[in-house]
Amino acid sequence: MKNKFSTFVRITALWIGCFGSAASVLAEKPQSDLFFGEPNTTDSAAMTAEEINTLFQKAGVKGGTKVDDYTYLRRAFLDTVGKAPTPGQIDAFVQNGSKNKRSQMAAKLLENPEFGNNWGRYWRDVILARRSDDRALGIVANGLTTAMGNRLNEDVSWRQIARSFITASGDIRKNGETGLFLAQKGEAAEITSEITRIFMGVQIQCAQCHDHPSEDWTREQFHQMAAFFPRLGVRRVPNAVMRSFEVYSADGQRADGQRADGQKRKKKRKTKLEHFMPDPKNPKARGTIMQPVFFQTGQSLKLGTPDADRRETLAEWMTDPDANPWFTRAYVNRIWSELVGKGFYEPVDDLGEEKEGIHTDVLTYLSDRFVEEGFDTKWLFRTIMATDIYQQQAGSQASGKTDSIATRAPQPLRGDQLFSSLCSTLQIDNFLNKGKGKGGKGKGKGKGGKGKGKGKGGKGKGGKGKGDDKGKGPAKQNRGAVLFNLAFFYDPSLPRDEINSTIPQALMMMNSPQLHRFISSDRSGGMLREMLADDADNQDLVKQLHLRCLSREPCQEELEICLAHIEQTGDRAEACEDILWALINSAEFRHRK
Repeated sequence: MKNKFSTFVRITALWIGCFGSAASVLAEKPQSDLFFGEPNTTDSAAMTAEEINTLFQKAGVKGGTKVDDYTYLRRAFLDTVGKAPTPGQIDAFVQNGSKNKRSQMAAKLLENPEFGNNWGRYWRDVILARRSDDRALGIVANGLTTAMGNRLNEDVSWRQIARSFITASGDIRKNGETGLFLAQKGEAAEITSEITRIFMGVQIQCAQCHDHPSEDWTREQFHQMAAFFPRLGVRRVPNAVMRSFEVYSADGQRADGQRADGQKRKKKRKTKLEHFMPDPKNPKARGTIMQPVFFQTGQSLKLGTPDADRRETLAEWMTDPDANPWFTRAYVNRIWSELVGKGFYEPVDDLGEEKEGIHTDVLTYLSDRFVEEGFDTKWLFRTIMATDIYQQQAGSQASGKTDSIATRAPQPLRGDQLFSSLCSTLQIDNFLNKGKGKGGKGKGKGKGGKGKGKGKGGKGKGGKGKGDDKGKGPAKQNRGAVLFNLAFFYDPSLPRDEINSTIPQALMMMNSPQLHRFISSDRSGGMLREMLADDADNQDLVKQLHLRCLSREPCQEELEICLAHIEQTGDRAEACEDILWALINSAEFRHRK
């Protein structure tokens, strides 16, 4: 694409401005009723959504202006399958006259296998955001994504999913649920912190060294919780064909000098099969032996209990909605926050008895219904997506309170969502040539495993030649997706107002040579080249570019500016390259409204 920076800035500024006033632009389109007539009284999700609407109304919170079909569809696609809809999907939905088409579309998207893949990547980021170990990071990331994605697509209940992660053992390549333990090196204290944070929304790690400064949890309670995990071990898989790591139970296997595979160790190793709370006054001392006690209920196990029994019992206690209501509340709050943009508690992994939430009666009601529905994740999504709050325009502040849960703000796309949307928009599979990298000559080590690189001389990373990423290592990854996720990564547990764009992110979107290549109208078989050939009308072409990039038609001002730019440039192809480039660099493209 030819470099016309001044033109690019002028066009980009248009969409940045329009994004800020998106509510007024979209409000010009005819609005549809939330449920397109009477709600389906036989549908549990619809009925629960209606009750949630009533609870908010009683609290004086009214939903803002309802979004049009274009905005709803893009929002629903990004929230479920992690990418924007195609122009064909948009047209079909907008033209659909069904009264219940929104609820029907939500249900259809949740049955798409991409739903599990998208949310598998979400939970991968949640778990790995605060990892303490980078060993075999690629293997762990793939394992976590696959395991969680499969569970969600198989309609496994959230309670069973959590129990599977807490009790997981074996090779990460065969059981991705072990990734949570591998990410924390199998260390009891780190595991305790992460399991309570992820599955209970409780930051008990603040009590590791001293009593919690703002909660009732004591240092003793933290280490009693850690006492569920001392017999959990992490190691390289012995005699594995492909490099891998595993989680195993160390019951009685390490103190006698025997390895788990039955072979003799060269040297006996002293191992603590119980957890000891360190003595701050004497760090070198053994400390106080701790009995496993679940801090929420006070239920305990005897010293000497095998690893499997400890974790199975803990999983049962932790996921019991009667014994531990924070398990259900934490998950419902997290999913609500991700879909709506603001949770009942913020941040979503720091609830706690002493924390002050907003509209907690709604959270309690929805959590209770979630339990009654058997911890059905897809039911929870359908319910939230049917509420007034979910279907209001971004930036609405109908309640007049800036801290209200009804104040929706555009949310930045995760790196993998942005990548998927770019691929869908430009009709490509990947941005990067697989297995190619620059670096030293000769055999090179590429990400994803050892791969042969054709070159001259000694060893160096990447090699100038082609590397097929075959051999030892994790399964071949989409390198473009990995690149974007790294560049645009943020901790999904953070409040959205704490997530800011960076200069490297902007430069990556603006200056990427791969992106230049796929946007170019000269590329054989390229999306823009085909559009230029198929559509002789500039107005239709501008509309199609907006549909493809922003999932909506342009407003009148946008249309006029784009048409004027085509005329002023004098080169239709070059002008459309400018427009396409500006669209994918707009804030609207990189956010979910």
